[in-house]
Amino acid sequence: MVSAPITASCVVGLVAAAAVVLVIVLRPVIRRKEWSIPVGAAVVVIVALTCFWIPKLSGVFRDGGVVRFVDTTGVTILSAEALAAGVAALVFGSATAFVVAKAQPVVAAVAFLAVIALISSVAYQRVQSYRTQVWYPSLIAMPATPAALPETFGTLRYQIPQQVHDNWTMVNVYSTGTGFVMYTPDGVMAYDGPTGALRWRADGLGASAVKWASPFNALDVVWFDREHSGSVVVVSMVGALLGLDGDTGTVLWRRQYRGDLTQEAGSVDALAFSTYDVDVGDTGATTLYSVDPRTGKDRWSRHSDCSNLKPGAVGQFVQSCSGGPATVVDAHTGNTAWESEYGEWLDVSIDHEVYVASGGSATSNTPKASDTTWVLDRSGNIIDQVAGTFPLLGHANAGHLLLDGVGQTALLRNYRTHQSTPLRLGKIDYALGMYATWLPHRLIIEKRSALSSLHMIDLDHPDAEPTALPWPCRSYLGDIWQLKPAPGVIVASCQVAGDHVAPEINGYAEPVH
Repeated sequence: MVSAPITASCVVGLVAAAAVVLVIVLRPVIRRKEWSIPVGAAVVVIVALTCFWIPKLSGVFRDGGVVRFVDTTGVTILSAEALAAGVAALVFGSATAFVVAKAQPVVAAVAFLAVIALISSVAYQRVQSYRTQVWYPSLIAMPATPAALPETFGTLRYQIPQQVHDNWTMVNVYSTGTGFVMYTPDGVMAYDGPTGALRWRADGLGASAVKWASPFNALDVVWFDREHSGSVVVVSMVGALLGLDGDTGTVLWRRQYRGDLTQEAGSVDALAFSTYDVDVGDTGATTLYSVDPRTGKDRWSRHSDCSNLKPGAVGQFVQSCSGGPATVVDAHTGNTAWESEYGEWLDVSIDHEVYVASGGSATSNTPKASDTTWVLDRSGNIIDQVAGTFPLLGHANAGHLLLDGVGQTALLRNYRTHQSTPLRLGKIDYALGMYATWLPHRLIIEKRSALSSLHMIDLDHPDAEPTALPWPCRSYLGDIWQLKPAPGVIVASCQVAGDHVAPEINGYAEPVH
């Protein structure tokens, strides 16, 4: 934490100040027309304290914008005030001892205590005032049991109004708790999936506070275990990370970091981030941290030459450095689980159980016979491989993978049974792509073209004719930015073309019987 060195410096400063005053009290430090050894020692310590510890106080003001989000008890502020009181008392007490020749020990002690009492009373008022301004969420919710993920697309149940904001044309949606959460210009907002009702919100996290003030990088959701028994919504801020309970919105943890946050990645039982601190060494240093998502405390940290991070399987994350192989790292120990032999590209499945690697080069409009897609387990062992394919966007999930085959044919691959089924979707325009949304027993595919369309495929009968679905964006100018399943709902986040037009958030769910 940034506050830790400040607090430690303050404590050391107070101890040193008390030691000097003790020397003054126990032994006369002034003799007429004569300097003593204690006098010289006191002068040296006073100068050292003034030159070394006073600049430490600047850290409080430099980090003042983030301290209210992190230091809930005011330890940093209290320590800084204590150091100011100690140094001021030391200076005034020592000066008094030098000026008053006869009663210097008593006068020095009285002056020291008087200044301590005066400044401490002022500091108390300031700390109490500071604590009333510490940030907390604006609205929290009671714990609730989430609904199941939807089995089908359903009908439009609600629309969540969004504000018009400059350069804010789309919103990322994350499944968590009993519904979903998103970051908007109004703050972090969490909604109930089946009803669309607001469950909790965290205001005051504007562009000046959030590290990446955009809908893309401000939030991440990390699940505690593979059963999805709980989650934390991680807010990346300038100088700090906040961990909010995904269900209730209460603050689970707060932590600061040194330097600039360069990357963050979370999955299941794994949260990693990297920072670059220009003040370390001659050229600065990148530090990699692995954090317990339940507590926000470090599992381990180390210097690293690579800051590119991606989510991994349960208890893992991926480091992908330019020009080198993707490396799967154990989030608990920091050990390398395995290195990919299939190039830099390595993607984890939606259920965080397997990895997908591709040996092809996605520069042509169709795969070649020599291009291969691999499915690998958490240890790097090959589960399945398919020649003549590229993996399509949409990841893998629960035994299935969407592939682009030779001849621009979409294939549904069951990597557990090693069977591929051509889908009745016509040819794929690779430049425009195809995007997939996985439901428990169905797959929704957006086929992009001059006239984009939405189709639903039954995973138990993939060779059947797909079901055509209505376009989920209400505006005729709306493009699908995300189609995200969450408890009890499928959320369509739509990007709407045009100036001064707000994005759309639409909730589709099955009728409640």
